[in-house]
Amino acid sequence: MPFIKVSFYDDEHRRKLENTPKYKVIEGLVKNGFNCSDADLWTYSLFTEQKPFPGFENFEELKIRLPRRWEMIEDYFYLNDYTVRAKFPGARYQKLTEELGVGTALALVSHIHGLTQADWNIIDVGKSKDLDFSLNPRRQRIIDTLIKPDIREGSTTQNEVNSDLKIASDSERFIEVEAKGSYVDVDRKKTISGMKTDIEEKKETQRSQHSNQNLLYGVITTYSESRDVTTHSRILDPPATYNSEDNPRKVRLLSRLNFYADQLNLFSRANYLIALVNRIRDIGVVDNYQSFDSQPLLNRNGEKFALPNSYTQSRTVIDIREGLGIGEVFPISSSEYFFFGFDIAIPLKLIDQNFSEILEYRCDLPAVLNLEISAKPRTQDLQIFGIDYSTSESSRDRTRAVMQLSGTLYVNSAGVILGMLR
Repeated sequence: MPFIKVSFYDDEHRRKLENTPKYKVIEGLVKNGFNCSDADLWTYSLFTEQKPFPGFENFEELKIRLPRRWEMIEDYFYLNDYTVRAKFPGARYQKLTEELGVGTALALVSHIHGLTQADWNIIDVGKSKDLDFSLNPRRQRIIDTLIKPDIREGSTTQNEVNSDLKIASDSERFIEVEAKGSYVDVDRKKTISGMKTDIEEKKETQRSQHSNQNLLYGVITTYSESRDVTTHSRILDPPATYNSEDNPRKVRLLSRLNFYADQLNLFSRANYLIALVNRIRDIGVVDNYQSFDSQPLLNRNGEKFALPNSYTQSRTVIDIREGLGIGEVFPISSSEYFFFGFDIAIPLKLIDQNFSEILEYRCDLPAVLNLEISAKPRTQDLQIFGIDYSTSESSRDRTRAVMQLSGTLYVNSAGVILGMLR
């Protein structure tokens, strides 16, 4: 886990942050630093591509985009080093520098408030000075194919779901973040003074022109190629006040449910996801949303859904002592494969609908997995790269080949698992 040095930007911002509810947590990070997992750092960094995150309409697009982005990160940064470090001097690749700033800021604020990737959403950029990210319910982009035309009765269109909810929370307050990143040769505050000014101007605009009473953070992160420079995040913030008229816990719950519905739909058409979309709609439109707490998702026979057999029979399973992961493995060259999946506890919790367990969920699988697995890539994908699978065992439905692959996988706090295999 790379170590991140944390500090207040200056004494003025320290005094302002004293008024925030999590000041003691921040003070502890300033004293001890922050150990951030690679998976959290780089999956959070992909928020720069969010339309909304993860920016993929279907699994076919995911197979094309995500491995290429991960390879680029590996090209420019050392993974699993003592801190976040560029691989060569002057690695001023603007896009990745921006992504690093976003990744560290969201990982840091998530640590402060006990959040995961499932709680965040990008803010639509308007004409005024907007902050970058908020704890915001995901715009309703549940994939159209999830709710098929022949089973739409009693359902809803994606724009109708929770359209009145505009911001989410850590269950107690609403949070927004402005993130900046900069490559430096020497860790000096004067090199980022312009970024500080930009953040302060945006915050002032939000306070004065938009009456934004949310908890607004600014985080500026610097990194270097030099082993003598530790990656450093400086925190800025005006006095914290927030609007409690909306229900922060309900908004956060909707954000998480939407996030996992989107993510799991990338490679599954399980019927329980249709029931989940309808449950999200119901929670969004009723005042007494707690009446749905611990009311499991039911199939057409009125029985609680079971975990689909396809999750373990057709997809790749990671079996480790701490639990199970499920996902898809697909080739990206004649000898390399990419894994994208989830902690198997997630669909089980979505089916159970225990709100406290959903809100409190943080993946407890190891952050880094070095392992060999029985992967099940699709034979049609193997054919594209001319990979010979004639000697491999076939899956039960004969559409996949069983292959022994090994490599390093990364697990983030939201339960997303990804990495390269060979």
